[in-house]
Amino acid sequence: MKKQVLRYLLAIVGVVLLIGLIASCGGDEPRFKVIDSNEYNAANMQVVGDALWDKYVKDKKPLSNPETIFASYKKDVDPLITNEMNKKNPTVGRFIVIKMDQYLMFTMCYWDNKPAWKTQYWIFNY
Repeated sequence: MKKQVLRYLLAIVGVVLLIGLIASCGGDEPRFKVIDSNEYNAANMQVVGDALWDKYVKDKKPLSNPETIFASYKKDVDPLITNEMNKKNPTVGRFIVIKMDQYLMFTMCYWDNKPAWKTQYWIFNY
């Protein structure tokens, strides 16, 4: 009787562990993705930027070497920014929050004579 109960418990634990393993192997999150993006104009730039800043990076410290990090991700991130700027076509610009592997990039983009845009960014650990 005792062996049967132990086998039963072992089977339950095995099934639970197997379910956990399968769940953890589920769909991989993309390495690069836009997490949030909001348009701004001259009148509401500060309010829009502050809202996104408070939502995503308020309690994080910006990394001291953002240029080095951005340089290694530029070819992957630029198409995301270009897509947001062209697809959503803001009047002045957009604040965009992007996940880059283990980093989070807070970006302020603005038109520099359409279709060219410029950006100012801060990078944080994700």
